[in-house]
Amino acid sequence: MINVTRVVVFSGILLIFSGSLQADDGHESGLAFKFDLDRDGVITRAEFDKAFEAKMNNKLVWLDTNKDGVVSFEEFRDQHRAEYNQRWSMWDADGDGVVSVESVLKQKQDARTDMK
Repeated sequence: MINVTRVVVFSGILLIFSGSLQADDGHESGLAFKFDLDRDGVITRAEFDKAFEAKMNNKLVWLDTNKDGVVSFEEFRDQHRAEYNQRWSMWDADGDGVVSVESVLKQKQDARTDMK
């Protein structure tokens, strides 16, 4: 059985170091916007704790595919595999089985254009 506490802590570290805490190009997106609950431009420890707990609860609910209240390694692996397969398909738009920096940047630019 996977240690859920370690998964939560590791997920939080990944979020912080992935840069997803930052809003993107001035859009009200990213975790920084979600963590600043009172929208005063400052994230307090209480806001961080509350938002992080909610995000991790949502993540654990998503991971617990059989709804038994715990996350097995298989559930963790399978959910992320599905997510990565979807992401790969977006990045490998021409279906040639390889991804280049250019294809990823193009996909991100296309997504931003679609959001406007």
